[in-house]
Amino acid sequence: MKHLLRIWLASAGVMALTLPVSSADDVELIEIVIQTNANVLTLDVPTGTSNQIWEVYSTTQSTVLPAGGSWQDLSWVIAETNLQSTNALTSWSDLPQAGIPEPSEVTFRYYAFGNAQIDDDQDDLCNAREYLVTYTDAQDPDTDDDGLTDGEELLLHGTDPLVADTDHDGMPDGWEVDYGLNPLSGFHDSLVGWWPFDDGTGTSAVNSAMSGYDGELMNMSTSAWGQGVLGGALSFDGSDDYVRVLQSPAMLTGSEFTACGWVYLDPSYSADYPTLIADMGSCGSYYDGFWLGHDDDYVPAVAALLDDCTSPLTYPYATASITGAWVHLAVTVSGTSSILYLNGVEVASATGGFSPSEQSEVRIGWGNDPSYTYHWKGMIDDVRLYTSALSSNEIANLYDAFADPDGDGYTNLEEYQAGANPTVSNPPPQIVITYPVNGGTLP
Repeated sequence: MKHLLRIWLASAGVMALTLPVSSADDVELIEIVIQTNANVLTLDVPTGTSNQIWEVYSTTQSTVLPAGGSWQDLSWVIAETNLQSTNALTSWSDLPQAGIPEPSEVTFRYYAFGNAQIDDDQDDLCNAREYLVTYTDAQDPDTDDDGLTDGEELLLHGTDPLVADTDHDGMPDGWEVDYGLNPLSGFHDSLVGWWPFDDGTGTSAVNSAMSGYDGELMNMSTSAWGQGVLGGALSFDGSDDYVRVLQSPAMLTGSEFTACGWVYLDPSYSADYPTLIADMGSCGSYYDGFWLGHDDDYVPAVAALLDDCTSPLTYPYATASITGAWVHLAVTVSGTSSILYLNGVEVASATGGFSPSEQSEVRIGWGNDPSYTYHWKGMIDDVRLYTSALSSNEIANLYDAFADPDGDGYTNLEEYQAGANPTVSNPPPQIVITYPVNGGTLP
């Protein structure tokens, strides 16, 4: 049997609550509203209860719920967990919260406990945690139907139990785990800018890496939204289209970074330096910051430009004609070392100075230095900025949907779509014609 208890503490002091828990009488949630932060609540586990496990959920938000609001609207975290007693009385005191003024603020608590963790769907997440913290379905072990339980996603793999394809590569998390692929390709603590361009409408491109730094479509109509290599993308006319990302403070401020994205360059382009992404400025005879894109000034090449205002440009580049096809470009910088990647593979490197430019805006599809202001003509998808230099393996993971580890001519994404095994070579389809044994002719 499960119970929901609600207790309101309206004055300062100490309140002791003995939990009436037995093997047949589990309390799932107790809602405690502490009107004044001077309160101290003591929870006592009764004698005779063995292996008592309870989890305490806390929110530091200090405002009462608005009319029609839900307790789920608050931001909950686990305050205590795995508190146990064995045939003895155990007490735990919930003290006033540090940093919250006394005595006028209101704080909230949820307490979930029982003789065993209450987990109706057996996904290793207790009901209270699913209700308050993860917002997953406490009655469904796999909320997003990606082949992994909610507990496996949160506790083992670090994937999102509410999103079937956490890394946005077209392959569900469970399928990637089953076949040894990385369901978190591109996810890194240093990811500060991620514009998937999956918005599909409007004039704003959401930054999926963090709050703020959304992109703003400039001189672009809503018809610019289209289909990309991974979900949606944006189409750039090569004339005046670009996406600006206002930055205050700047996203890149150190000596390390990674910039990358998917691009489709229209064969009819005419610019010398079509820009994927840039944060570059001029300082006297030199430049600072970076530029990443396609260089067609002398020979077609993928290239990056880097500088620190004190030396000539650092220029990793590789001869390549990329028109008429989707390709993935990336550059990593660590100190004076820079590496350029095409489709997940290193194609060039260079040594030279770099310092962040910290312009007022990062630009996608157009450079912000007068010498490199050429517009992109074609499509751009899934642009990312990191404040660290990703490793070669991490760059390769960004391309893993289009890799072919078993060498059968089918990408991992195509193997998933066909229901095939990406680790076993699949022969190409064949048409077999069998002639009649009596020497007759085919109809």
